[in-house]
Amino acid sequence: ALSERNICEGDVAFIERRTFAREGSLVFAEIKKQAPVLRRYYRNGASIELRPANEEFDELSVPADSVSVVGIFRALIRPPE
Repeated sequence: ALSERNICEGDVAFIERRTFAREGSLVFAEIKKQAPVLRRYYRNGASIELRPANEEFDELSVPADSVSVVGIFRALIRPPE
């Protein structure tokens, strides 16, 4: 399975536009007053956990009403070098 740690600069990610996500889905999400992120989505009561695969990034736990799912990751294209 593809994870964020395998996504490199110059890659093109295909995102299916959706406003909802299933538990564990790799989502493109917008968080109020922060840059959009590509993370695994988990609901935890009144908050949402957005977990990165890459250990260089922090796990985010934010109130559910501050997260907007923009879409679900579907595919990646890596241009030839």
